[in-house]
Amino acid sequence: MQLKELLEKSFSLLLRSRFDDSEYAFEKISRIEDRIDELTFAYRQAQIDRLKNKKVSANDCVVYSEIMTDIERVSDHIMNIVEECQRCNFALFNDETMKEQIA
Repeated sequence: MQLKELLEKSFSLLLRSRFDDSEYAFEKISRIEDRIDELTFAYRQAQIDRLKNKKVSANDCVVYSEIMTDIERVSDHIMNIVEECQRCNFALFNDETMKEQIA
């Protein structure tokens, strides 16, 4: 899976964690977060290689790195939310109609 799909999957699991096994969602989101970290590292390394080979500018690398950092932050925030919800035994939604809306 690519970064976009991993973020979408993670966010979807976060929203559904109130309706499914929260431990399953926590473990799955944790694995996705680790994979996002691995991919962003690999993508940064590839960008550095492109810079060394003068295929991109230094400015492009800065922008690219900022995007990778933002993606990692989104993933980290999703992980923090699910951890806190699990710790507090808190559901993001307590209206059963929300289950139907996000399904």
